[in-house]
Amino acid sequence: MATISQEIDQAWESLKNESIKWFTFTFSETEKNTLVLDQQGNGDYSEFLGNFGPSDVKFGLFRAVAVDDDSRRTKFILVAWTGPNSHAMKRSKVAANKTQITQKYSIHVDVQASDVNDITQEELITRLNSSTGAHKPKEYEF
Repeated sequence: MATISQEIDQAWESLKNESIKWFTFTFSETEKNTLVLDQQGNGDYSEFLGNFGPSDVKFGLFRAVAVDDDSRRTKFILVAWTGPNSHAMKRSKVAANKTQITQKYSIHVDVQASDVNDITQEELITRLNSSTGAHKPKEYEF
């Protein structure tokens, strides 16, 4: 299991407190088997997706909101990204550490992806709806 840096925990708190909309994190180039904060932002879902390149191996957390007539519920989405041009050894680290991340943070949906077409809003809505049980919200805000 990887060591998760304090800056990732701080970004998680900022995400929960709605200070930021998303953040990404990756394996440190200098500290062996340590995850470090990569980027964070308040932009929309397309800005979040712009952080995943063909050679990247990283994780990303995004805050979506399930909207009903009388309620708004926050949903956290984890993307475990292994770009199609990334090194096989680095890709294996994502699979080995994804469970640790989903257990540490309150993730509603986690997705393994290597192509942005795997993580469209429509695909995520389908996954979010299948995780909600009988009650489906009217819409999701990304």
